[in-house]
Amino acid sequence: MPRAEVMLVEDGLITAIGSKAAVREAMRTQGVRVIDKVDMYGRTIIPGLIDAHGHMIGLGSLGLGMLDLRSAGSYDEVINILRDRASQVPPGTWIVGRGWDNEAWVDTSMPHHARLSEAIPDHPVWITRVDGHAGLANANAMELAGITPETPSPDGGEVLRDQQGEAVGLFVDNAKWLIGRVLPAGLTGTTEEAILQAQEMCLAAGLTGVHDAGVSPAEIEVYQKLEAEGKLKIRVYAMVHGETAPAYFETHGTTDSFKLSVYAAKAYADGAMGSRGASLLEPYADRPTGPEGEPYTGLALTDPAAIKELATHALEYNYQLCTHAIGDRANRETLDAYARALEGWTPPPLRE
Repeated sequence: MPRAEVMLVEDGLITAIGSKAAVREAMRTQGVRVIDKVDMYGRTIIPGLIDAHGHMIGLGSLGLGMLDLRSAGSYDEVINILRDRASQVPPGTWIVGRGWDNEAWVDTSMPHHARLSEAIPDHPVWITRVDGHAGLANANAMELAGITPETPSPDGGEVLRDQQGEAVGLFVDNAKWLIGRVLPAGLTGTTEEAILQAQEMCLAAGLTGVHDAGVSPAEIEVYQKLEAEGKLKIRVYAMVHGETAPAYFETHGTTDSFKLSVYAAKAYADGAMGSRGASLLEPYADRPTGPEGEPYTGLALTDPAAIKELATHALEYNYQLCTHAIGDRANRETLDAYARALEGWTPPPLRE
């Protein structure tokens, strides 16, 4: 592979690259005078990498009060991490974490809250799975959230229960909001703090661009503030939450500045495979039936008709629709919804 000695950058763009002699000649013909010279001491420069699907605020929350549970090799290790935090904060203080992965444990079954509740009885605990589509609450947290045997599972979500009808502590997809609604504001720092922390983590990994897959209008305002203040160092392609996207784009249109592009909406057709929320054509092999004995094929988070309506709106207002679809049923229904939205559409061909 050919290697260059010198790279010339003007106004953020590479205008010449090659040998010292070649770049000097390019500078002479272009009338360029060197302002800053950076010696890389023989190190390699590569193009900045782009993460095409990230969640900046969730990433940045790690270290801002959100415990990182990705390294835990068992449910016992998860509990030990949480118990250690409980010993450092007053009773009644919320303890939150994310990243546990039962599929990586020797016992791959989904955890029950009983052991967690016994180990940490005096603090409400809420920890989300590695896929972000399920969470585990202890008894204290469920009591604060008003969870009872009569609490119904919402559309597109599930409150998992035992044979006696008692909640086991697991809340999947849209049911996570039953706990999320009682979490104190600012528990894991401000939105600005989370974005700035995530930005440093991205830059340290060589990422210079991120597609932030699901942000609120208020979070977009924080991004805009950071860009205006010169604090946004990476390029962000933001996707507006699907339920707020139509009103947002009708009011604000699309945004395409140097650091921030708001040009897409994010919808969820289903959940994730690991938490058994992905919508399948056939029942799950390890969970063939649901709570009422019906065939269990996962969860539909958004009705296909609503996805079709959002896709139609995206065509009319010229923004991209990015739909999370994991299961084969979700993919089929999403593509069918796109096809219906595109019926009779005559502008230039679109890429799906």
